[in-house]
Amino acid sequence: MGGLLLTACTEDFLERYPTSEIDENAAFSTQENATAVLYGIYDELTQSQNFGSFLQITNEVRGDDAFLAQALNWSWWIEAFQYNWTASNNDARGPRGYWDRLYTVIENCNAAIHADLPFVGEARDEFLSELYMIRALAYYNLANLYCQPYTSPGGPSGPGVPLYDVSDPGTYKGRGTVQEVYDLINTDLEFARQNAAPQEGQSAQTRFKRSFAYGLSARVALSMADYTNALLYAENAIADAPALAAGAEYVNGFSDDNDESIYVVPFNSSDYPMYWALSSFYDHPEGYGNIFFTKTLFDSYADDDIRKQWFVTPMFYNIGDDDVNTFFGDDVYTSYHYDGYYSSGSAEILDYYDAGSYSRSDFYYVNYRPGHYSLYAKFPRMDSESGVSKGSVGLARPTLMRTSEMYLIKAECEARGEGGGEPAAQQTLFEIQHRAQSSAAITTSTGQNLLDEILMERRKELAGEGFRMYDILRLGIPLERPNIPGPNWSDVMSLPAYDNKMVFPVPEAEIDSNTEILESDQNPGYSGA
Repeated sequence: MGGLLLTACTEDFLERYPTSEIDENAAFSTQENATAVLYGIYDELTQSQNFGSFLQITNEVRGDDAFLAQALNWSWWIEAFQYNWTASNNDARGPRGYWDRLYTVIENCNAAIHADLPFVGEARDEFLSELYMIRALAYYNLANLYCQPYTSPGGPSGPGVPLYDVSDPGTYKGRGTVQEVYDLINTDLEFARQNAAPQEGQSAQTRFKRSFAYGLSARVALSMADYTNALLYAENAIADAPALAAGAEYVNGFSDDNDESIYVVPFNSSDYPMYWALSSFYDHPEGYGNIFFTKTLFDSYADDDIRKQWFVTPMFYNIGDDDVNTFFGDDVYTSYHYDGYYSSGSAEILDYYDAGSYSRSDFYYVNYRPGHYSLYAKFPRMDSESGVSKGSVGLARPTLMRTSEMYLIKAECEARGEGGGEPAAQQTLFEIQHRAQSSAAITTSTGQNLLDEILMERRKELAGEGFRMYDILRLGIPLERPNIPGPNWSDVMSLPAYDNKMVFPVPEAEIDSNTEILESDQNPGYSGA
């Protein structure tokens, strides 16, 4: 074994992950220790700087629906929003940060995969399947961040990322090809599909199960435009996954165990990233609160779509403004949507103002910043209690995969001619739409119009969850940010499809230390390329 790179595993990790610092020599001496190592790898994977929040925010602000506030943005996410990363930038939210952390996850997986495990038979295979899924997820995101997409011209033969499938920290690898990266991902996922423990419809799992194996396989196949297998895997994921959420469980968002959550990051009140949490970046006024969504996206929801309740009116973005504080006083906090006082949405708050001493125009237009829509109510503080407590900033359990995504993959593949074709796609799309919108009817759209409707539904349903940039890449569409208040302060309002800026540079530190990667191997558009 080359050596575990795990930092000290958090004591009482996630309450259901009881770990302490593991002596490397004893790491796999018992099943308890081996399980603690696995939990530590999950902890590394889901820390805030990976899938706890940073990756999701990075992939949203590079797209066309989310944007970074121009003022009071804490100087976070500027490089991602403005597409001005450099290979020498060492920011935790940029090229070197993701490269180093995802390869740390991979190295730890490799060490565990090739260890003398204290399990036999089915238990050993289930343990390994989790490691293979974690490694596949890490490589899939490396490919999406640092490589032109598989679907781009010449994509499969384009430069990949170094592939390490054994633990040997002294060995360096070159970039290889995108095809080789996807080959390893699919090999890992094939083992996982065959050996992962079944989920059997249970929601909010905190370890990867069979439904996650099929769900990740469907994502990967979709990125490869392999719609036949994407449909097959999505259908298998649905068969093992929890049912779609509906009603209050659906509209209350995805910051806690949700009826349709396939996997959640099990943060708890003693172990969560607070201001670095996904919830915090959408949380106004008390979190970082620097990520907003466009009026264009908001207006795409029908008036009776309950998902509109996920959005928070943006006046409270100005919480630090003296005029606002003077005018509203303490009410500026107590009326803030989803702080635990008014859980039914902005309409209820407006009624509150009409009934009291403020008018609707007061609520909306005192130093109101047009075009700013917060998605905080989709990712609220999980311990808020209506009328009692606003809850704790950043306390949430992000969902990394849920059943709705699988239905959307299924619908897209059917619209592209797989399975039952367009009639099946229309019905699958309706399964997503009707629980959100009482007036929804089965679409009669066909051809490109049907596909466009499904892709738009995907944007609406998965907003804020980190999918948008990867969709822009795989679909080969240009970046076109709406030229409206909010996003229009960006220096980059549009980019052609497959533009060099859409992928990160290989970190300069990697080129300096890896003898198998030269300056000439750098991605086009960055120094050395």
